[in-house]
Amino acid sequence: MVGPARSIIASVALAAVLAAVLGCGRTARTSKHATNAGPRIVSLSPAITHTLEALGAGGNVVGCTPWCGLAGVPTVGSLEDRNAEAILALHPNLLVRQGDQPDPALDPPLTAAGAAIRGWRLNSVADVLRCVNGLGATLQALGAPAARPAADRIAMAHWDAVSAQVQTRAPVVFLFGTDPAAAFGAGTYLDELWTAMGGANAVTAEGYPTLGAEDLLRMQPAAVVVVTAAPVEAPLPPWLAGMRSVHVLVAPELLEPSARMLVDGPAALRRFDALASAGASK
Repeated sequence: MVGPARSIIASVALAAVLAAVLGCGRTARTSKHATNAGPRIVSLSPAITHTLEALGAGGNVVGCTPWCGLAGVPTVGSLEDRNAEAILALHPNLLVRQGDQPDPALDPPLTAAGAAIRGWRLNSVADVLRCVNGLGATLQALGAPAARPAADRIAMAHWDAVSAQVQTRAPVVFLFGTDPAAAFGAGTYLDELWTAMGGANAVTAEGYPTLGAEDLLRMQPAAVVVVTAAPVEAPLPPWLAGMRSVHVLVAPELLEPSARMLVDGPAALRRFDALASAGASK
């Protein structure tokens, strides 16, 4: 699904779609399939699944989405198309999902069975930090005490990671799709990472707008950065290849609003900054 000759994502309204795209390119990891003591978790978000792993609770996941990449763990659908019966049959005591909307068909029977339900929006850096902290507290309450200090370490590592300032100060466009051009706009987590490090985003529209060649020409960015989950296998579209400074940044950590983005995302952005500062472009 990821490649510059076709859209990484045809259109995007929520950061959740980014997580699904990244998940399609992940190699499945073997899970302990909830052999750990403590929570029995069903996750309806790849980003939250991977954050659970960062908190040491990946082995407590008993059900997940097809994009979570956990071998040996049953898939129960996605947030938009979950299998309520399959979820209930797994007897979870915690269900996590992206967003803050209730699920009238699933929430009452889960609550009646004693399961906790937690959901987080994952649009901004602050959202992801709240998710990490909330997961740490919830897991601790459910018998996974190591999760809370792990959450604190992730937050501290994030603030350390964004403290180093970048040299590229002229506005830059960050794309996660090229057909059409789909950008990280104002208020998105990548925008917040980049600006926290002293950079500037040329895209002032909020969210994840699609851009035309005319939009990019009007913005006159210092660089266009195409963020991909894997090395590109096809040439960039001619209209994009003709821009004065185009970089392909292989950084799956920037395509998912998870703990990995908080910790490793700034280092990926500094890789681009080093290339831009040296005058290298592709």
